[in-house]
Amino acid sequence: SFGNAQRKSRDSRRREDMKAVQNGLEQYYADHGGVYPGGAAGLTTLSSIISAAGISYFPAGAPTDPKITQSYGIRSSANGFCACAFLETPGAGNATAMPTSISCTFGTGNYFCVSNLQ
Repeated sequence: SFGNAQRKSRDSRRREDMKAVQNGLEQYYADHGGVYPGGAAGLTTLSSIISAAGISYFPAGAPTDPKITQSYGIRSSANGFCACAFLETPGAGNATAMPTSISCTFGTGNYFCVSNLQ
């Protein structure tokens, strides 16, 4: 049961990280005339998105997975974004896959994803 509690704690952190990414990118959108960082080509790593957005939107830098210390999955363009984290608890997520475009694939699955609100 201790291992289960640890998994749930890490999953909670992953959800919080995704919400922080969403909040930072929405603040960027509001401050930059209705566009997200990423441009037409679409950026594919969280660190590149944060570099494009600037440190003021992410003062702690790019969040990383609490267990495997890697960047979360993200796709972003000027029109929107989809950011996802893999959850250790099976079926506890709101999405079925990591992003392959700026549109998230929502549904019961092992990923927790957030997308643009605008």
